[in-house]
Amino acid sequence: MVRTATRKNADKSSQARLTASPGDIVLFYGPRNPLSAAISLLTRSKFYHVAIVAEHNDVIEAAPKGVMRTSMDSKRNHKFVAIPAPSESAGRAALKWAEAQVGDGYDPADLLAIVLDRMFRHLHINLVHGDRYTCGEFVATAFDKAGLRLFPDIDCEAVVPADFARLLPQRKHQT
Repeated sequence: MVRTATRKNADKSSQARLTASPGDIVLFYGPRNPLSAAISLLTRSKFYHVAIVAEHNDVIEAAPKGVMRTSMDSKRNHKFVAIPAPSESAGRAALKWAEAQVGDGYDPADLLAIVLDRMFRHLHINLVHGDRYTCGEFVATAFDKAGLRLFPDIDCEAVVPADFARLLPQRKHQT
């Protein structure tokens, strides 16, 4: 079952509200800037960002400024869908790990390596920088640390937002 994500559009002060539980996954689509557009283009997917739902309408995410806790209120014009954690206990454990990483860095070099690897499969480029993450790597690693490998066929370091589309029901799986 997919929990829906809603946006209140009543006026200019509208806020993005999650109808999701802590530990669920938020998948963003409809790129809004050159970086997110490049991610969508190069991964051939409308999905460009992924984060973990925290409490109080917040998410924990790996973004260009590093791993941070962000209010969904700041994402009121973004399009997103919430995907329930595969289990409540795994979601809570993934969130706990994710919260402990706040302040770690973002890994733009790995993002480039992932994109090149996806474009040229024969190269198999994989960069690992212990405390720096791309958003897909961050969420996949959080669940891996919680004891649940979301994508057994992909190294956590190589996961991109488009991979999370696999977790959507067929009717939402439009990449």
